[in-house]
Amino acid sequence: MAELIREQGQKGLVGGPGSLVVVAFPSGQFGGQELATNAEIKAFVERSGLPCGGEDGGFLLMDKVDVNGPGASDVFTFLKAASSAAEDVKWNFGAYWLVGKGGAVERLPGLKQGPKEHAGRVQEALDA
Repeated sequence: MAELIREQGQKGLVGGPGSLVVVAFPSGQFGGQELATNAEIKAFVERSGLPCGGEDGGFLLMDKVDVNGPGASDVFTFLKAASSAAEDVKWNFGAYWLVGKGGAVERLPGLKQGPKEHAGRVQEALDA
């Protein structure tokens, strides 16, 4: 996904109306692999060469949240309920596809496929 964000950002297609917006929600619910604090997570992402903050071709890096269980973030409660796959998120790179304000919510099979699998779909949505 990082490569796709950089590529679209260089085209001026990340952030702002009619553009690609990637929102990342770190979670410690997958084997405790996530760093402890939001500041540590942001520093790690930036050291990896990705701008975060939604500006300059970056993405929105949200605070660390629970995505499953009774303490799940309202965002994930909504995403699971609005998509055709309401079961728990099972992997830390789970992904949802939302197009437009009030658009349909679809749960993607995750990024194990690789971000290039979604590149055509992203471009099609940007061209619409």
